[in-house]
Amino acid sequence: MEKSMNSEEHYISATKKWIAEFVIGFHLCPFAKSVFDSGYILFSLELSDDAHMQLIAFWNTLQQLEKNKDFSTSILILPNAPEDFESYLEVFEKAESLLEESGLSNTFQLAGFHPAYLFNEEKISAPTHYTNRSPYPLIHILYVDDVRRTIKSHPDIASVPSMNILKMKDLGIESLSQLLQSYYKIDD
Repeated sequence: MEKSMNSEEHYISATKKWIAEFVIGFHLCPFAKSVFDSGYILFSLELSDDAHMQLIAFWNTLQQLEKNKDFSTSILILPNAPEDFESYLEVFEKAESLLEESGLSNTFQLAGFHPAYLFNEEKISAPTHYTNRSPYPLIHILYVDDVRRTIKSHPDIASVPSMNILKMKDLGIESLSQLLQSYYKIDD
């Protein structure tokens, strides 16, 4: 994965571009646009490749989100998390355990994104994996109450996953791969 720069700003800019052009641009998440456009996303970054340091960054991001009510969600960018998806899942699952053990699982929920994201029931070559593929490994932290409220407000939330699958299949694996690669090479 070639990157055009090594600055912290690159990782945040690449992630924001991916959200704007891919997640919002293809309407993968019907709730992302208003939160993104309003600046209600707290972007955090942890450059360490150490899982323990990544979990500390996760905990610190949770604390920031709890204290600063100006943000309704947070994205923790972990550019040096394992490139191997299974190894990333170990970090993600430890973050979920930390959330549970801290008693905050009724307040927050997590969503994982990774450049090599794989759904269990899908073939490795399936384009549907791209609904959760991101330029860098991410942990998305959401307020449970906000998720419940937005789900209730959507006229047909059950159709979102199937519509996303169709969009990914229409775009095709080659186009999706090229799109994802393009987010590594952005300029600030």
